[in-house]
Amino acid sequence: MALFGTDVFDTHIHVASDDIDRYPRQPTGVGSDWWLDGSFDADSTLSVLSDAGVARGVAVQAHGLYRFDNRYVIDVATGHPDRMTAVVAVDMDRPDVAAEIVRYGELPAVVGVRLFAVGGSDQWVGTPRVTAAFEAAATSRLTVVLTVFARHLAALRPAIDGFPDVPVALDHCAFPQLAGASIVAGEPLLDLAGARNVWLKASSHNLLEAAAGGEPLELVEQLVRHFGADRLMWGSDYPQTRGHGYRALLDLALQSCRTLAPAAQEGFIGANAAAIFARRDA
Repeated sequence: MALFGTDVFDTHIHVASDDIDRYPRQPTGVGSDWWLDGSFDADSTLSVLSDAGVARGVAVQAHGLYRFDNRYVIDVATGHPDRMTAVVAVDMDRPDVAAEIVRYGELPAVVGVRLFAVGGSDQWVGTPRVTAAFEAAATSRLTVVLTVFARHLAALRPAIDGFPDVPVALDHCAFPQLAGASIVAGEPLLDLAGARNVWLKASSHNLLEAAAGGEPLELVEQLVRHFGADRLMWGSDYPQTRGHGYRALLDLALQSCRTLAPAAQEGFIGANAAAIFARRDA
């Protein structure tokens, strides 16, 4: 689907293989057990995206299902280079995590590394291991994807500022607290507005939470006011966000950005994502 001259690029998709012998499942209890709702392998997921007119997507490692076994997201992105790229997750409690990030950076299909502090260990936040991970990402030209809560952001700020050339994407906008459809004053997320290497993934989770309290376009407009339109991206969180078909999640995104200027809408649904999540060998 080309809107305003750009293809839709979904920054947050989860996949699960039906071959549980080759890709053993290791549920952590984090998030929903979405993989029980049907088949979400590469073929099924790409068919869903095609039916909705979505050109490309990012396969984000499903920590809740596979922990740090990234083989399937890598295989999906490697096998479909024109449609998918991969964001892997690494165990930040491992002493060799920086070397692991560099090894992942050697794979053309891998465009980002996910540092996970939601529902798992967050003891690494604010430690020298964060600096080492950012340095490895800089060496490998990878985007750092932070899956963290707002309370973690202050401790991560030194690494964010210390590596201004490393793109940093915040999953689910770091789960900010809303009042109605807007982020409350004083939320740590808003303090990052001046960090020009920080990009926000406004996911279906965020937009649905905003819709429960008002109009989700209020949230999108607020984020644009603080961060600018060029650092805001949409992610479906499909199929982790349950109870809504993929087309409904896409329609929610389109409705949520409808008051933006055409160029800003283009950035939100695709152009901005392409800047930090496209294959590095393209």
